[in-house]
Parts: sequence; C-alpha cells; structure tokens
Amino acid sequence: MHKADAAAIIAGGTTALIGAAIIAVGSTPVAWAALAYGTYRMSKQAHRLAQSRTNSNIQEEDSWHV
Repeated sequence: MHKADAAAIIAGGTTALIGAAIIAVGSTPVAWAALAYGTYRMSKQAHRLAQSRTNSNIQEEDSWHV
C-alpha cells in the first residue's frame, strides 16, 4: 500500500468514526450525508498531500544525481 493511500484511509477513518459518534445522538439523513461528504473531502485532501510529499521527495533525490 502506498503512503498516500494509507494517509487517506487514516484521515478518512478517523473523521468517519468521530463524526458517527457525534451524529449518533441526533441522527438525521442530512447529517449522515454531510458526514459522508466531509469524510470524502478529508481523505481526498490527505491523499493529495501525501502524494505531493512523495513526489517532491523523489524529485529532490533525482536532482542530486543530475
């Protein structure tokens, strides 16, 4: 598993668990939809950030060999 995928799973899973615990008190379909969308956005951003860090590390390593 790539580091970007792992970061997305960790960020999304944490957001989903905390949000589900909060929403369980007063659950409505709108709240669940908002949680799903927020979890998607958090995991997508975490994946993007982890990918950019990985790509920048590769580019830095390659620049030393030029």
